Amino acid sequence: MAKKFGAFKGVFIPSTEAILGTVLFLLMPLLVADVGLLIMLPLVFLAHTVTISTSFSLSDCATNINNIEGGGLYALSKLSLGKAMGGSIGIMLYFAQAASIGFYTVGFTEVLHGVIAPHLQFIPLFSSIEPGSILLQKQLLSTIFLIVFFIIVIAGADFTLKIQSFIMVVLIFSVLSIFIAPLFNNLRFEDSQVFLKDWNWRGNRNITIPLFFLAFTQFFPAVTGISTGIGMSGDLKDPRKSIVKGTFAAIGFTMVIYFAATLVYGKIDPSLLIQGYSDGTAKGVILTELFGLTSPFPQKILGLMILAGVVFATGSSALSVFMTGPRTAQFLARDNILPGYLSFLQMDFKSGGDEPRFAIVVSFFFGLLIIWMGDINFAATVVGILFLVVYGWVNGAAFLERISNNPSFRPTFKNHWSISFYGFLA
Repeated sequence: MAKKFGAFKGVFIPSTEAILGTVLFLLMPLLVADVGLLIMLPLVFLAHTVTISTSFSLSDCATNINNIEGGGLYALSKLSLGKAMGGSIGIMLYFAQAASIGFYTVGFTEVLHGVIAPHLQFIPLFSSIEPGSILLQKQLLSTIFLIVFFIIVIAGADFTLKIQSFIMVVLIFSVLSIFIAPLFNNLRFEDSQVFLKDWNWRGNRNITIPLFFLAFTQFFPAVTGISTGIGMSGDLKDPRKSIVKGTFAAIGFTMVIYFAATLVYGKIDPSLLIQGYSDGTAKGVILTELFGLTSPFPQKILGLMILAGVVFATGSSALSVFMTGPRTAQFLARDNILPGYLSFLQMDFKSGGDEPRFAIVVSFFFGLLIIWMGDINFAATVVGILFLVVYGWVNGAAFLERISNNPSFRPTFKNHWSISFYGFLA
């Protein structure tokens, strides 16, 4: 593919689409209802400071290199920080991306399950499942969708890049539907008013340190979407400038949306959202149901807009990370970072092909493992922890390069070592 994209289409749009997805529409309403605005607002701020500091460190890496190759965050780390440190970050990055495949697929299923569920009893595969086994239903559906994504990616399809602008428009309308929802004063769910007159400051239960960090790791995947835009490094006209501009623009734009959405969710009656707890995490109604997807028109419009946004955002993100994750593994194998017995990950079982199809197969099974290990909360926690490790060491490496005055580390981006050090500690 020719290098033809700039900061907006090449970095801003894919990053924004990955950031505004599963967490914003599916997990965040429950988190706000559970811990309240007094905890959620600082939590959203803390998560964004980690991403912002990481973006400063990545900008150091990007502007320290004259010719940025394909491979995204791994390429930046390897070329700027050296093969040893870059390879270590690349291995952790691959695990985070592979886990994200399962996470986005579960998010894709979560919102569609409410629409499909009434018809599952007519499908032989699902008819034998007990009606109460909702998790098993979702896991089976997620497996089916993962297979569909796998078939698309294994064929070498790259059509998501062609429809990203359309997805962006749908996503913006979905986000707007969240903000206009409070204007519907008669919006009701199960004969109760959805929006309260007062703010939900305290949450549904008393906050503890373990609960705070659990909520943080479940929310953190929301701000990891910048890796998707950086993954376009090989297709940018001027990667050095586009990565910096596009990444910071995406973070600033989506941060405003997340703070605004947090305030909107803080007006929703928590008793309508949360229906119980499992393994310490809140379970309950998803936003599409709460906003009347099954209701008659015109109330149904809000639910439909959010449904469209989640489906397009999670579907696009699942396909994007399904394409970028295996390529990270491919570059790791080519650079001899991985043990020799994993060298097959750089290969294509199609004669004359250069697609990382063996790595795609391995990534498929990794995503499948995430799907069958738990629900969307579990998947979010795993992805959150893995990306925190990646971001932590990106910041740590940039900090060490800054304070050591390494003569080979001369970025043109004006960053201070304290910002990278904060990102590492956070």
